[in-house]
Amino acid sequence: MWFSCFERDGSAEQPQEIIVGLGTGSAASIDADAEGWARDRKIEITAAPSDVAVEKLNRLMEEGEKRSAALIHVTC
Repeated sequence: MWFSCFERDGSAEQPQEIIVGLGTGSAASIDADAEGWARDRKIEITAAPSDVAVEKLNRLMEEGEKRSAALIHVTC
């Protein structure tokens, strides 16, 4: 699963928020298992069209107040 990269060796801090870009037409979706995984770890998931998701990620990175990660769908 896509979120397993945060659990490989336990040495990296998990993000506080994961930004998910759903594609330009929001054709992609977030799997219920992934939502549950994040909820169990108190990680916020924000889903938006990819251009909006990238803008949000850039803003969060500039602010530097939250550990953030992103998964951006770019093909549709």
